[in-house]
Amino acid sequence: MLRDVLKALLLQKGLTQKEIASEIQVSENTVSRFFSHKSDMKCDEFIKVLKLAGIDLNKIISEKLIERAQEPTKLSIFEKLRARQTDRLAKWHSGSERV
Repeated sequence: MLRDVLKALLLQKGLTQKEIASEIQVSENTVSRFFSHKSDMKCDEFIKVLKLAGIDLNKIISEKLIERAQEPTKLSIFEKLRARQTDRLAKWHSGSERV
């Protein structure tokens, strides 16, 4: 799916596979095989394709990291049950709760 979106963005910019290959310094066959889902690109080549398409990977990653840092901590079910049991045990020890 991502490949298809990239291909569409690059077509909108009027870039041919030959021009893309030239820009990212790979063969035209490499670009063709990538967009036809027959092979993958190396990471550095893929990042160059993203840049050609106008996608700023650093910005996307930075925004996602900031978003995650601002999310409240999510406790697992196990952690919630453990916290509840610890609270009940503390109340029992203090005598404020019956078993």
